[in-house]
Amino acid sequence: MDGKSADHMRRRFTHGPLLPLPVPTSDQHQRKQAPGQQPSIWLLCSNWIRYYSIQWRWDIERFLARRFHRRWGG
Repeated sequence: MDGKSADHMRRRFTHGPLLPLPVPTSDQHQRKQAPGQQPSIWLLCSNWIRYYSIQWRWDIERFLARRFHRRWGG
């Protein structure tokens, strides 16, 4: 791989700072929280981990699909 394409791949798969995003879970829909009550830190962290693990897995799958000239996704 030449230097130019290696730089392109590095830029393509370099993530910026990870930002916490609210990710609803099925158990959040079943439980009714009191108005103004914040979700627990455990729930926020587990949702954050679940969200980014999916994103990283998709990045890896897309990279491998491109590397081996295969279709990715739908």
